[in-house]
Amino acid sequence: MRPIQKLPVERTAALATLALLAVNLVVTGRWAGVPGALRGWRWPFLAGAIVVTALLALRPVQPRREPPRWLSLSVAGVGTAVLAVWMLVAWFPPST
Repeated sequence: MRPIQKLPVERTAALATLALLAVNLVVTGRWAGVPGALRGWRWPFLAGAIVVTALLALRPVQPRREPPRWLSLSVAGVGTAVLAVWMLVAWFPPST
């Protein structure tokens, strides 16, 4: 008998979020006619995305090498710069 594998916290959180999203999708049929509703024309795309994401979250992952430290720092730096520029443009729009 194989021992039960424990899910990491990240996978458990992702699956719990997907479960809440799936419940939200199922019980919101009442508002299907409202523009922007999840049960409108978006329903098959959202349901497919939930299924694909759940399957990807449940698949076994082999341990791999760590990404280089500069990669995470550069992504964080670019994200901070984009957010700062957006805030400046949103709060102080250029005059036209």
